[in-house]
This record gives sequence, structure tokens and C-alpha cells, in this order.
Amino acid sequence: MFTLRDVPAGGELFVSYGELWFVEREEDIGPIPFEGNYKKVDGFLKKFEEKFGIEDSEFTRDLWDVVKTMANFKTRNGSALPLSFEDMKASLSVGSAESRLPYSIRTTDWLKENGRCMDNIRPGNSTIKQAGRGAFASRFIPEGGLVAPGPLLHIANRTALNLYAEGEDFQRDTSQHVSMQLLLNYCFGHKDSTVILCPYTSPSAYINHSSKSPNAKVVWAKDDTPNHNPGWLEDSVKYLKKQEQIGLSIDFIATRDIQPGEEGK
Repeated sequence: MFTLRDVPAGGELFVSYGELWFVEREEDIGPIPFEGNYKKVDGFLKKFEEKFGIEDSEFTRDLWDVVKTMANFKTRNGSALPLSFEDMKASLSVGSAESRLPYSIRTTDWLKENGRCMDNIRPGNSTIKQAGRGAFASRFIPEGGLVAPGPLLHIANRTALNLYAEGEDFQRDTSQHVSMQLLLNYCFGHKDSTVILCPYTSPSAYINHSSKSPNAKVVWAKDDTPNHNPGWLEDSVKYLKKQEQIGLSIDFIATRDIQPGEEGK
């Protein structure tokens, strides 16, 4: 993953899933502005400056409050408007999208207390025979320390990963089950349960299993971990099947000190 521009310390990283991702989820997350919406707002702000100026006066502040009040925030253009008079002034030089940047920055102290490190491990060629790629410590990880977080994609029925032979007109023939999707190799499950749990962070996918010299274990995330609902663990498979959002998470924890460059397993 590569950044497209400089990201300040404490700045939030965003991966682009494309505008369609937001369109399909508008009912849940609201009308998130797109690049074109911010450009339209930038054009509006230039006209506002030309007509009324941006002098910090009671009149211009009141006028901006009227604009904010009259704007329809149930639209993408309305949601792209600067959040305050100060933001509006800043937008005229940096753009309305960039004016939101301060709202997505956390202090390094906050990150140390609340953040979860994603770069404790890095991918490399595994030392385990025939394992392929593995996860190696980027820094010293003490016993009991977090090797990697593992938010989970829950699949209530593992048959959803079945692969079938193709019949006529390239339609799958459900009577001919040929294999499972490769994703199954990276998931956790039990032979007596239909449920499988698949970590979806890239660091955790590289952690291999070693029965001879393990240095990490898998535990449920702490109850206050974002997107982890411990109550789900007490509910039924039928309940899990109805949940369309992420709601479970695990942690990979060091069972002994792991030195920089050592493989996690």
C-alpha cells in the first residue's frame, strides 16, 4: 500500500474502494462526498468570496451560518461544505476537502493509548518448510505483546466457499463439488461447526502455524476493542448469519519475547 501524498503524523490513512462502495452503503453511512462534490463546493466558495468577501465580521459569520442552515446535508454537495467559518476561509486556499484534514488527525499520545500497531510484522519467505510466505517481526515484541490484530470476517456457513464444476452455459453444477476457495486456508473454524472466522488484515494473513516452536497464540480481542462484540460469542449461528457488519476480532499475542527479524508462528 502506497500513499498518494504526504500524510502528517497522526493522520488517518484511507484506502480507496471506489465511489460505488459508498453509493451501495449510503443508507448506513449517509451521503459521503466525492471528489466532484468538493470541486463544486470550491466553486461555490469562490463565488461567495467574490460577492460577500471573507472578512471576519459578524455579518459574514451570520451569512455563513445561513448557508450552513439552508444547505441540504442529505446530499453529497451539502455534506462537502466546510464545517465552520474558519474552515470555510481555509478552504479558499487549500480546498474544501483539505479543510477536513485536522478532523482526521490524532495526537501521537492518543495513538499510543488507543491505537493498534499494524506494522509489528512484515512479510517474507517463511522458514517453515513448504509454508511459502511468513510474518517476521519488524521490531522487538515482548512476551504478552501484540503481534498483530485480527478483525474477523465471519461466515456462518462454510459451504459459501465451495467451488463447483461448471455445467452448461457456464452455470455452476452444485452436484459436483470440486474444492474450496483458497480463502479457507486463512480462516479459523471447528470440524463440528459450520462457522468460519477469517482475519482480514494483511499482516495476520502471513502468520503460519508451527507445532514445534510456536511463539504466538490466538486470543479473543479485549471487550473494548472497536468492532468486537463479545456478546456475539454467546449467540447462535442463526444470529451470526443475520449480521452483515464486522463484529468479532482476535489478537495474535506473543507467548515469549520475539526478536526483530524472527518469524512469528
